[in-house]
Amino acid sequence: MVDLARLNAWLKAPETFKHHLAPDALLLDASFDPIAWPEAEAFITSLTAEDFTITPEYSWVIVRRDAQWLRVKMDGETITRLDLIASAPTHARMAMVYGYDGTLYSGSQIQPHDPTIQHELENMLKHLFQSDVFITPASRTDALVHALGAVAHFDIPFPMAPEKIKQMLNQMAPKDIVINDVHAVSPFFHARYDVKEKTYLYQFSLQKDVAFMHKKSVLPVDDIAAFEARMKHFEGTHDFRNFAKAKDAKNTVRTIQSVDLKIRADDAYTLEITGQGFLRHMIRMMIGAALHFDGPTIQDGLAHPERAMKKYLAPAEGLYLYAIQY
Repeated sequence: MVDLARLNAWLKAPETFKHHLAPDALLLDASFDPIAWPEAEAFITSLTAEDFTITPEYSWVIVRRDAQWLRVKMDGETITRLDLIASAPTHARMAMVYGYDGTLYSGSQIQPHDPTIQHELENMLKHLFQSDVFITPASRTDALVHALGAVAHFDIPFPMAPEKIKQMLNQMAPKDIVINDVHAVSPFFHARYDVKEKTYLYQFSLQKDVAFMHKKSVLPVDDIAAFEARMKHFEGTHDFRNFAKAKDAKNTVRTIQSVDLKIRADDAYTLEITGQGFLRHMIRMMIGAALHFDGPTIQDGLAHPERAMKKYLAPAEGLYLYAIQY
């Protein structure tokens, strides 16, 4: 947790503030374009004890003086990022946490002619505000994939209480979409770029059960302990080129913090996978690999991404975007 009192003291002494600025710290404007230190320094130098507020937002701190905003990211005693807005934003920004059953949708990202989660949400917001309101989701999911804690941000054209927005959206939402929360955030907040980590669940059973059709996958796992051990090989930082649809990805290195298998009931299991970010189809291909390959083959595929190996895609319906941390 950020020490607000300590940061407050640094803000009153620009040289001290600069001393704690990491040499490779990101300094960005409202459009996420780089700025020079003098621009941020001018704002900090202009502060007096009476004319600014300092408040936490997720893992950042927001410093506000009139129409100017500064967002500070800290790692212990080191400032690793600054974001600066030099003029008052024209719209208020909201963050929305939502869930959905993806069975009847062609994925979450908007498509010209197919039903998608984004299309439904933006239609609801357009009806509510009587103008186009576009969402920026933190993540996209494929057809048949579900979410319990998806996040998106959007800018509203006129003021409205977050609780009112949540209430009205839930009244308009189809039965397979639910709005869990809406809250005001600073103009800096970006649902996609500010993510610290994501957690996915993959729910599966060893035999078909009509009660969970389209909600769990059926996997041919003969030895559940061996399957779990093979999944554990994906923990850590690796090049996942052989375990994702990564043809257009510039960087295929990702970090998986944890892979945990939990027994839910007889023949019913949940894989919980947490990572800083994921490539397209990465989780389903990790599971597909654990179903078809032994541990040494998976390890070799991670160690030698330049050696192409066959890819297997696990069924989609068992995958859930569970939670996103900022």
